Amino acid sequence: MKTLIGHKDIVDQLQVRKVNNKWPQAIVFYGPEGIGKKVLAKNLAAEILCENKNACGICTSCHQVDNETHPDLFVLRPPEGKVLIPIDSVRKMAEWESLLPVVKRGKVVIVSEASGLTEEAQNALLKIIEEPLSQTCFFIVADNKNVLLPTIESRCFALRMKGLNEEQLREVAKQNNWNAPSVVDIHLAMGSALHLSLLINSNFSQFTIHCLDNLYSASIIDVIQLSQGMFEFYSGMTDGEEGGQKITENKFAIWILRLMKLILEDAARLAENQELCYFKADEFKKFSYLMRRTSRDHRLELSKELRAYELDLSLNLSALSVVESALRSFYEMRFVQYE
Repeated sequence: MKTLIGHKDIVDQLQVRKVNNKWPQAIVFYGPEGIGKKVLAKNLAAEILCENKNACGICTSCHQVDNETHPDLFVLRPPEGKVLIPIDSVRKMAEWESLLPVVKRGKVVIVSEASGLTEEAQNALLKIIEEPLSQTCFFIVADNKNVLLPTIESRCFALRMKGLNEEQLREVAKQNNWNAPSVVDIHLAMGSALHLSLLINSNFSQFTIHCLDNLYSASIIDVIQLSQGMFEFYSGMTDGEEGGQKITENKFAIWILRLMKLILEDAARLAENQELCYFKADEFKKFSYLMRRTSRDHRLELSKELRAYELDLSLNLSALSVVESALRSFYEMRFVQYE
């Protein structure tokens, strides 16, 4: 069983409900992706089905829950290669749920990716939640609870899970034997262990810094090619992701924009002869030299542009075109008047 890192407030709240015999039959865990929602749901399933009644992680039942092979555990997720959960999958779960528990300790349904439920599937799930077997618990995992029909949400106990802090993210990296994350990796992950793993394993920060450093000697045609090359990197970064989980192009573009903002912040510190917060001076030698010589007003203007580009992404503009525009803005700093 994976150890849940963080979320002590959620665990404590559930423990109080358990002690007071107020355990909800259906719980929605929602919050940013990659923060431990599925880990918590599976650990709670283990606690219910454990032979020692404490999610010992040693007994046969705990191992079966961990491997998702326990006869009294049903994990509802999109079929392999699909993004949606069809009504047929819910009907299959309903048939399973109508049977008595095999091991007599209860039954657990984990809806692993609630955002994939079609409206038909949600309505079918609603009927089951309304009239479940008394021994069945439902754990619904969603990045945003608004993907659920109001009728389902009203019949569930919703718990919002927050992103992980820096200490917790570093603990996740240690637990999974990842390389030690940089300050930039931690900042860009924004509380998500899933995003942190992608950032570390792809060397995103080093690649992007290298690309920005090359802008110092680039031509305008190079800028276009550079933006295209960054999205080729994106394709390679996500194609082999375990379980088919990928970040969107928009998220990738946001990482680039926010890394640019961090460079601007450290550039301001360079201009004031202060210590850098995010980078080492030799990580982007040419670019840091250029940034140090730009005016404060120009850096502020560029920072505003980056915020506007991020807003463009929320308006469904092409991620590639947004990144290209941001790279052009950085490129044009070569021609500004220096202090």
